[in-house]
Amino acid sequence: MIEGAAWRRWVYFRLPLALFLLFLLFPFYWMVITTFRPDNELYIAWQRPNYAPFWTWNPTLDHVKYLFRETAFLTWLYNTMFIALCSTLISLFCATGESRFRDAALETFRYERSLFSEDHHAFRDTVR
Repeated sequence: MIEGAAWRRWVYFRLPLALFLLFLLFPFYWMVITTFRPDNELYIAWQRPNYAPFWTWNPTLDHVKYLFRETAFLTWLYNTMFIALCSTLISLFCATGESRFRDAALETFRYERSLFSEDHHAFRDTVR
């Protein structure tokens, strides 16, 4: 191993990667912590001496229960998934049709172009 290669790998690759992953995953961590945090901990002023923003001491499922019992969340989720699936299928259908049409148009264009050449019968036989 080259002298000093291990620390360079840590400094130039692993440390920036770890910082990037921390930055990338922090919003998901915050959403999970906020989900299980009770209301009285959600609205604590940050100047309070025992304020712990990155951890909750009294986790609760009240917000999850409220989400599933008091709102139409599952209907909203179903509608969102239905629209996403339909738009994906429409895009796939249009892209497939466009590519087939493009290929057919290119074949027609090559055939039409060959009609004006002297050896158009030989070209037509090679296309098909």
